[in-house]
Amino acid sequence: MTTYSSCHSIYRIAGTTGADLVTEFDGIDLSGKSVSLTMRYQDGGSITKTAVVDDAPNGLCHFVWDPGDLVEGIHYLEYTIVDGAEVKRYPTEQRLVLIVRAQV
Repeated sequence: MTTYSSCHSIYRIAGTTGADLVTEFDGIDLSGKSVSLTMRYQDGGSITKTAVVDDAPNGLCHFVWDPGDLVEGIHYLEYTIVDGAEVKRYPTEQRLVLIVRAQV
């Protein structure tokens, strides 16, 4: 297993669709912006999910998992916020890791 000295980990179970990934961008107003999440799978490939914005002025949104999204492994997550021609990616200084374990 790979370990990282500076990362934030999220845990889910393979083959499920829940729980949604709730995200709050502190200090970022999402009004008029598009937000997406790219998950890069450990074994290659990736998916990109579009955010459901819950409270744009307070930067609150969530991402819904579909059947087949959550496969066993350690995957990297990256948020992208697009505001016109400006594109910002997060996190900027540490890794965001989704650890998906097998069903018991």
